[in-house]
Amino acid sequence: MAAPDAASAPKIIPFAALEAGDADACAAVVEAWKAGVACVVRLADRAVLRGLWKGSAAGLATADTWPLERLGGLEVGHRQHGARDFLETRAICDEVRPPLGDGVRCAFDHLERCARAALKAACGPLGAAPETLLNLLDEPGRPKLSASVLRLCRYVAPAGEPRKRVCFGAHTDTTFCTAAPCAATPGLEVLDHGTWTSPERGRDSGTDVLVFCGEFLQVLSKSFYEAAVHRVALTAGAAESVRYSAPFLLRARRDATRPRGGGCPRTCRRRTAGVTSPRLPRGRAETSEAFAEDDVGRINGLTGRRTKRTTRTRTRPRTENRRTRRTTVPAPNAPPLARAPNCGRS
Repeated sequence: MAAPDAASAPKIIPFAALEAGDADACAAVVEAWKAGVACVVRLADRAVLRGLWKGSAAGLATADTWPLERLGGLEVGHRQHGARDFLETRAICDEVRPPLGDGVRCAFDHLERCARAALKAACGPLGAAPETLLNLLDEPGRPKLSASVLRLCRYVAPAGEPRKRVCFGAHTDTTFCTAAPCAATPGLEVLDHGTWTSPERGRDSGTDVLVFCGEFLQVLSKSFYEAAVHRVALTAGAAESVRYSAPFLLRARRDATRPRGGGCPRTCRRRTAGVTSPRLPRGRAETSEAFAEDDVGRINGLTGRRTKRTTRTRTRPRTENRRTRRTTVPAPNAPPLARAPNCGRS
């Protein structure tokens, strides 16, 4: 296995240090998320991801027995999109739906802890109390079906394809953050300053987890953090290439409401006001428009590439000069603008 380039390799963060709030571990998360890339968290127990990969392969092999269904408005079960299969798993109390065994349940718990610890670390530079965001997540003990989801994925690139096949196009996740264990077959690519990079290469699929920022946190931080633009691409060659992955998507409860002002103090809002991410794919709606409503949970049903623009109510009318095609906003007490002569229409 080729080792990652030492110059570009991100710092490996021990999971225990991140969960304990170590300053260096938190700084590594902040640095990566501000740049819109992933940080690497290393688990101490190899049995966690070993059980996850075993349970993923078994669950996807029998995915037809778990048809997609909605439980309380949340999707659980199998759905297929061409050459990729997704098995949506959620937790309630100490169980996982669909019931895929202790390996998947244990991995669900560890990845949730990893994602929560990274989100807590990201609150420091924002000047916000960690509870501001953590209170939006699933309640301790998960008395209800979790809003966060562990998505078991299988991607297939047919044999005889010499070129790289993009199995899942460029997108950002509609999450606070995503914790994606490094797969045995590298395929996850993250856009870093206009170049597609492969952070999984050279990583240990038994211990290493990539954690990156999602749209929710980018919006609530006023783009202080950037949602990672990523895709899945495989090269089959002479033999068929199959990739298993299991990203954990950390999301808000359906009944959670956003704190006033986005949950960030006034100083942070001033420092980041008006900042937008230049790295979002062209033609895609700005994620800040998706947060025009206070109910965060209602956004959970939208995917990264399907976020719809919410129409904002204008307090002052806009008037268009048909000759110059320029739009002006009249002052609050100004008289209506006179219609321009020879406007070009009969």
